[in-house]
Amino acid sequence: MTTYYYQPLPDLPKSLLTYFNQQGYPLSLKKKYIIAQILVLNTDTDIDLLLYKIGTYCSSVSRSSVYMVLQWMVANDLAIKTVYNDDLKVYYKANTEKLISINLSPLADAADFGPHLHSFATGV
Repeated sequence: MTTYYYQPLPDLPKSLLTYFNQQGYPLSLKKKYIIAQILVLNTDTDIDLLLYKIGTYCSSVSRSSVYMVLQWMVANDLAIKTVYNDDLKVYYKANTEKLISINLSPLADAADFGPHLHSFATGV
């Protein structure tokens, strides 16, 4: 399967990359796109919106990939999971308190998701 990346790889802070490395969580290109989008949105977001936003920057990211990254982030306290009983929806949000505690500010501009004219393909 060919994956098309419509934007350059997001620039995640080195301290965050070091944290993932120390925790033994290998980051693929798709995982970096997913994590960057979660951190950039920084509001209660469901998987459908995340999948839509990620799909505009990186093709063929599956719902299960987004879910697995979110579950890992929740388990390591980097994201907050909220279940609303009134509409049975599950929302996720970056845990800014945890990010600040590992010397990261909220990542409003962590990813370079501006318009670019190029795209490239790679077999990932």
